[in-house]
Amino acid sequence: MPSMSAPFEPATFYDGLSARRRDVVVRFDADAVSILEGGDILARWPGAELILTGRDGTSVTLARAGNEARAVFTAPGAYGRVLAQLPDVRGRERRARRALWATVLASVATVAGVYAAMPWFASLVVALTPLDYERDLGTMAAADVAAFFAGPKGRASCHAEAGGAALDKLVARLSSDAAPRFPYVVEVLDTPRVNALALPGGRIFLFRGLVEKAGDESELAGVLAHEMAHVDARHPLQSLVRGMSLSVLADVLMGDAAMGNLSTVLMATSYSRASESHADEGAIAKLETAGIGAGGMARFFERLSDKERDAYFGLPDFLSTHPASEARAERARQAPQSGRAVLTDGEWRALQSICTSNPPLSAM
Repeated sequence: MPSMSAPFEPATFYDGLSARRRDVVVRFDADAVSILEGGDILARWPGAELILTGRDGTSVTLARAGNEARAVFTAPGAYGRVLAQLPDVRGRERRARRALWATVLASVATVAGVYAAMPWFASLVVALTPLDYERDLGTMAAADVAAFFAGPKGRASCHAEAGGAALDKLVARLSSDAAPRFPYVVEVLDTPRVNALALPGGRIFLFRGLVEKAGDESELAGVLAHEMAHVDARHPLQSLVRGMSLSVLADVLMGDAAMGNLSTVLMATSYSRASESHADEGAIAKLETAGIGAGGMARFFERLSDKERDAYFGLPDFLSTHPASEARAERARQAPQSGRAVLTDGEWRALQSICTSNPPLSAM
C-alpha cells in the first residue's frame, strides 16, 4: 500500500481508451500524481505534464498532456483543494492563456499593419506592372465575366449593329479628354442587373439593366465616364492586387478551410471610397471636356440616393465603401449641367435595345 502521508482526493477516472468509468483516488506527490484503484496504481503522471482541461467552479478535470485519460474531481470543495495542490499547473495555464492572447493580438496587429500598407503596396505593384501585361489580365478577366453571364443561352454580350455603333459613338466622345493608357473596349452584358464594371487593361462592361433604365444618354454617359476614369487611374488592377494579397494573408494566418469564404469576399471587394471619389472627379472632367455636362450624372446619383433612403437596411456613410449617393450627386451638381447631345433619338433608342435586337447566334 502506498504511504498515506501524501494528500488524497476521490475522483472519477476515464482511461481514454474506453467509456469505462472508475472510482479512484488521486495521490498528490511532490513531483507527480498517482491514480489508484483499490490500492493498485492505474497511472502515474509527472507533475510537469499535468494540465487542467476543464473547470466550472465546482469540479475540475485533470489530464496528462498528450493523453486522452482524465480524472474528474467533483467532491465538495475539491476544486480549491486540487488547485492548491497544483500551483505549477495553474501557473502554466495562466502562461498558456497569456501566450494565446499574445498570438491573437500579434496576428491582429499583423493584419492591421498589412491592411494599412495595402494601398501603398498595391500602387507600387501597379506602377511596376507593364501595360501589356495588364491588358492581358483584363482580356482573361473579361472572358471569365462573359462566361459567367452567358448561361444556357451561350452568349453574354449584346452585338446589335445599330446599338453597337451608338455605343462606340458615345465612347469616342468621352475619350476626347486625353489619350488613354488603354483603348476602351466597352460591351453590354445581357443581364437585367443595373450595374457596370471596369476590368484591368481598359475593358468595361455595362449591364443591360443599366442601359435600359437610364433616363437618357447623359445618365448613361455619366456612369460610363466613371468607369473610364477607373480605367485611367488603373483602379481595377489596384483592386485585384489588394484582394489577392489579403486573400493570401488570410489563408496563411487561418488556413484555406477556415478562410475560404472570407478570401472570396475580399477578392470581390469593390473600390475604396477614395478611388470612387477620384473616379467621380475624373468622370465630371470627361463629361465637361466632351461637352455633355454632368446633369445626367447628378440625376443618376439622385435616383440612387432615393433608393438608399427607401431601403430598409443600409450602411452608414462611414461604413460604406462607396461615398453616399447624395454627396456624389451634390458634387456633380457643382459642375456644368447642360451640354450638347451625342446621339440622335434614333441612336439612343438603338443603344437601349442593343440586347433585345441581338442577331441570333447562327447569324453571327
